[in-house]
Amino acid sequence: MTFLLNYADTYGSVFPLLVLIYKRNLVPKENFILFWYFLLSIGIFSYSNYLADRTQNNLYLYHMFSIIELTLLLQYLKKIIKSLLIKKLINWVTILFLIASALNILFLEKISSLNSNTQSIEFLLLIAFCFIYYMELARSEQIIFFFKHPVFWIVTGFFIYFSITIFIFSFYKYSERTYHTFTINFWAVQEVMYLIKNLIITYGILCFNKKK
Repeated sequence: MTFLLNYADTYGSVFPLLVLIYKRNLVPKENFILFWYFLLSIGIFSYSNYLADRTQNNLYLYHMFSIIELTLLLQYLKKIIKSLLIKKLINWVTILFLIASALNILFLEKISSLNSNTQSIEFLLLIAFCFIYYMELARSEQIIFFFKHPVFWIVTGFFIYFSITIFIFSFYKYSERTYHTFTINFWAVQEVMYLIKNLIITYGILCFNKKK
């Protein structure tokens, strides 16, 4: 069980990636940005676990992945959100996050430490834009059959994951500063949520069918 949890961030993204490839003829092209997201997730976390197994520092990869993740997922949300104002806002938010990440490395969290600050900001931003998608969905006719809407499930997978794991990184920061030991293994919870996220997204991709 420990082995499965430790490597969940590597094999977890394989499920939606394979389904995305399998249903490539049925999935609208705006969703294929997720192909690169899952592919890069597998590559980066595979190398991260490779370094961890050899007790080498791998935390710089988390700095890099936060930038990649926010950029790709905001671009995905930009494609499915209809508001032109929000689309423009996403461009500015992406640029500001890149600047914030650089400043965080220079002055707050070194490249060799976990980037809790920028991960918290990243998660908050993605939660906010997922919520904007929900607001648009609620005002559309699709809300009647939202449970059959593939994009709803895809966004929900991300929304649930970021909404829960943001507290995990906050607790980690607190425990690191106070030297407080928690009985709950927060990283195990994070890995479980990672699997749940990808399974929900996999279900969403499976919902894509030919238009009648």
